[in-house]
Amino acid sequence: MKSTVRGVGAKVSVGRFLAIAVAAGAVAVSVLPAASASAATRRVQVSAQTIGNNGKVLVSNGRALYFLVAPGTCDSSCLAIWPALTVPAHVKASAGSGVQKSKLGVTTDMAGARQVTYNGQPVYWYKLDKKGQVSGNITDQWGKWTVVVVKKPAGGGSSSSGTTTTSNAGSGGVSF
Repeated sequence: MKSTVRGVGAKVSVGRFLAIAVAAGAVAVSVLPAASASAATRRVQVSAQTIGNNGKVLVSNGRALYFLVAPGTCDSSCLAIWPALTVPAHVKASAGSGVQKSKLGVTTDMAGARQVTYNGQPVYWYKLDKKGQVSGNITDQWGKWTVVVVKKPAGGGSSSSGTTTTSNAGSGGVSF
């Protein structure tokens, strides 16, 4: 016997209804911020990924991670644009491909959240970045933000004339 769910002129089998509900749930989970998804899975992995001409940069869940260069401070209004990479209590970030485990750590931020650090510095996402994108090498009211570069691109960023150009946009970043 085949069970059906009836509604506004539609007849759908229970199996198909459940498949649709599961698929919708998977889509809903996939669009959650990574910090929420990581809290649910109780695991945060940080790895290195080549993104554009930035070289290998730190990422978590495919999204680039940034440092706030001193003397900047990220308060609650900052965190709305620059969410911190956090982990739940008793959980450490794991080192994925291209990341030195010894450089990963955790600190407690001003709000009491356990924030992931790399080489002792807290790391953040940029709200406007999508997976595989680096658009947060900027200076704003909180300070200068720079993507965390773990391996510079070939050529090191200097021009063929021997002069070096600097910019706070584009392929900047702190290298370790």
